[in-house]
Amino acid sequence: MKTHPMKTRTPYLVKPLPRMAWGPKMLWVAWVFWLCSGAPAWAQQKTFMRFAIPSYSSMAFDTHPMLQITADTAYSHAYGTSGGPIDFGYATMKGESTLYQILHLIPPIGFEWGQDFDLIFPRGFSIGAEIQSLRLTENQALSGRTAATQGIDMDTYYYIGTVRIFIYPPSEPGLNYFYGFGFGVFDGMFYAAPSGGTTGYYRINSSAIGMTRIGMEYMGERYGFRYEISSVSAPNVHIPSNPFPGGATSVDFSGVILRITLLIQL
Repeated sequence: MKTHPMKTRTPYLVKPLPRMAWGPKMLWVAWVFWLCSGAPAWAQQKTFMRFAIPSYSSMAFDTHPMLQITADTAYSHAYGTSGGPIDFGYATMKGESTLYQILHLIPPIGFEWGQDFDLIFPRGFSIGAEIQSLRLTENQALSGRTAATQGIDMDTYYYIGTVRIFIYPPSEPGLNYFYGFGFGVFDGMFYAAPSGGTTGYYRINSSAIGMTRIGMEYMGERYGFRYEISSVSAPNVHIPSNPFPGGATSVDFSGVILRITLLIQL
């Protein structure tokens, strides 16, 4: 019996590859197209680097830390603190170790790197790091009232890594708006002279904190300014030794920071 030549099969020397599903096929086609067309559009956009120098800061606390630490109702009307770029580090510097003194002598400053996107939204992003500091003074917190605690001054420091996304290309001059978030470390120290307690310097333990922020900025060719509102979450900051009788050893430093910043684009 003769075999039809079309029905005769020659054994494969190499086993054929299985058929590709449509998903991998499309990924393969997209990859080839990417290679042929060069880098994607977002990778061709401008990048930028900036220094950010805080010019003015103001913070409103959910509950003022001095009220929590002293348990003195004279601080019940205290709401926050404010200051300029050099208003930091002097109230408690004597009580710190050499390492902390060097660290805390670094002025408030930030650095960020970013890139435009060729998308509908967002049109750009930036990542960066910043150092912030705020001083809390007894006179500012009391606002003319008299406290039974007889003295407390505090310096606080924030070391934050940040991400921002922008509505418009951030490398271009003009008005822009952004949303951002950050994570970092909070620490500080306070000077206390409590009635019936030990006068001295007391450390605030380093604690993890988070931030979310919205704001606007205006950039020229090289210089600009930024106005932003940051919601700070720092609910469980530990104080190892509190000299005030009845005062808390776990303090909530959460609140809202308003900040005006000078921007210098490199």
